[in-house]
Amino acid sequence: MKISTTLSFQRSLNSMQEGQAEVAKTREQLATGKAVVRPSDDTMKVSSIDNLDRAIAKEDTYDMLMGQLKDRYQLEEASLTNGSDILIRIRELAVQGANATLSAKDREIIAVEVQGLRDELLSIANTRDENGNSIFAGGNTELMAFKTQTDGSVLYQGDARQTYVNVS
Repeated sequence: MKISTTLSFQRSLNSMQEGQAEVAKTREQLATGKAVVRPSDDTMKVSSIDNLDRAIAKEDTYDMLMGQLKDRYQLEEASLTNGSDILIRIRELAVQGANATLSAKDREIIAVEVQGLRDELLSIANTRDENGNSIFAGGNTELMAFKTQTDGSVLYQGDARQTYVNVS
């Protein structure tokens, strides 16, 4: 069996080209910092990477939603605490106004303060979150939860729907 010089040179050339291709691939991997640069490098790893990227994106979304819910619940808690404080003050004024020693002028002053506290309580009841959603309107978050009618009565414009958010 004779091996020609051309065949020997061709094999050497092919070997050098394969070596250069491997070096180029390694350099590309080093430059990008990734073991898999192209999908053709390893399809199973690419599939696993895609699945992991989707799982990470889903977890990031859940984290963002949890943060928004935490902020909203803190806002709701602060609003309810402020409303409770106002109701306590209104109760104090009602007890004070029931005192027989007060004059009509004193009762008018108390009535003015109660009206101001009522307006403040309505303002708290119509609180909106950072996205502009009414926090006490149920599912009708785009509306003000409470609206004062022309006769002075207050109308609830929300509904009893609950909002559900996936967090896991």
